[in-house]
Amino acid sequence: FKNEEIIAWYLDGKYINELSAHWQKIIRFIFDIQNDYNGQLTSKTISKNNKADIFIELHNKGKKNISIKEGGGNSVHQENINTFLSFLEKYNLGDELKKYIYYFLYKDGTINNTGNNRLDGRSFYKEHPEIVQELHTLFNSMPLKRDLIERFLFTGKDATIIPADFIYHGTVEDGVIASKEEIINKLVNIEEESKGPIKIGNLTYQTWNANLEKKEAYEDR
Repeated sequence: FKNEEIIAWYLDGKYINELSAHWQKIIRFIFDIQNDYNGQLTSKTISKNNKADIFIELHNKGKKNISIKEGGGNSVHQENINTFLSFLEKYNLGDELKKYIYYFLYKDGTINNTGNNRLDGRSFYKEHPEIVQELHTLFNSMPLKRDLIERFLFTGKDATIIPADFIYHGTVEDGVIASKEEIINKLVNIEEESKGPIKIGNLTYQTWNANLEKKEAYEDR
């Protein structure tokens, strides 16, 4: 079973006081329960390609959508270049910055994927530090930085995505949880210089699984 399936199975149908001390604390936190309320929970997994992995519903208290993470180096968002650029249009980037995004994606010296030699990430950072710095500056400007963090972690690329209200990192036995507002505020205030990978808070913006051999099925991501 997957981690999120185990967690949802553990919570589903239980009353708060039937949970471990760990999960009692989490449920009282996410539903802001200040008294000894002991309602019954419903919890199910949510289909793939959404930001939330499970929902937790508490009788008479509403429903919360939770993103489940474990381990390190989690990939949190993947998006086609066309939808990403469409999202960025409202920030009035200008043609030069749009070109830089294409250069960063294809890494072959072109904006249309027609170059013969594609660089790996490390070589691109070394040969084109000005592009890396311009994109780093762009993505860390407000309000774009906050909006990118929200998009990458919580809302996703369009309105069909089921958003997350909280992120839980851990297993059914132990873990930590934080709200959308807590995480966004934390990441917005992290400032890192970037001579290599582009940082947005402590998230890394990169080409997904760099397609050095230019296989068609893996382009534009």
